Amino acid sequence: MRSNIQIKILEMSYYNFFCSFIKDFERSAAFLRLQKKEALKKIMKVTKTE
Repeated sequence: MRSNIQIKILEMSYYNFFCSFIKDFERSAAFLRLQKKEALKKIMKVTKTE
């Protein structure tokens, strides 16, 4: 049987891991959105010049 302290530590480490994972995911999603905007701008420029 585990002690309550060990369980709390485990819960906290899982929680921290999950939070950092979510932050990383949001950061990469924002980066991809930015890339998409840039790509769209380039495409628009190309279509306008033709």
